[in-house]
Amino acid sequence: MTRGNYELRMRHGIVVNRQGQRFGNEYFFQALGAQLHAFETWGEHRFVNIPCYLIFDHQLVETYSFGGLPPGYSAGLAWVPQGHTLAEVAQRLALPAPALEATVARFNAYARRGADTDFHRPPESLGPLERPPFYGLELLCPPVSSGTISLVTNTRAQVLHHRTHQPIPGLYACGQVVATSLDLGVGYQAGCQLMRALVHGFLAAEHAAASS
Repeated sequence: MTRGNYELRMRHGIVVNRQGQRFGNEYFFQALGAQLHAFETWGEHRFVNIPCYLIFDHQLVETYSFGGLPPGYSAGLAWVPQGHTLAEVAQRLALPAPALEATVARFNAYARRGADTDFHRPPESLGPLERPPFYGLELLCPPVSSGTISLVTNTRAQVLHHRTHQPIPGLYACGQVVATSLDLGVGYQAGCQLMRALVHGFLAAEHAAASS
């Protein structure tokens, strides 16, 4: 959830799984990210919360920027599945309409009361979904290294020439510009790119200082 991470924090929107149910605090992306690993070992034998969907109403579009568009600009949202009712949105996303309607009704009650007793989303981020059209779209989870430019370096953070595979004198790289293969294990990991940048930056500075 990259750009969607912005919209998830806004009022008048929730995130649901394929069963039309919320599964975490939408305001804090790590709370949702951790739940994406939930796996059903019996029954369907698949991830419980993948795929997942952002569901929101026209109030979010009017009040906040969606997809980089100016607030209130809906002419550029023809690509987003939408409908005059939640049932229409559910049909377009192949979600169970009764479950989605029940989830939204429960959330709306929390929003009006100012307390999310299910997942403790902050009161200032709560807003009912009640003004059509309603919108919904699947949230995709790109690889953590999707922003990587993929420069190849050695253990001293020196950039290697793509033909000779030899270090280019005076050229170092760190962070997301460096090619990498990440295995994050079973838990949600935060700050992994920062630590890579810190380590490679230290190695680059150390080598540069020794070479001067």
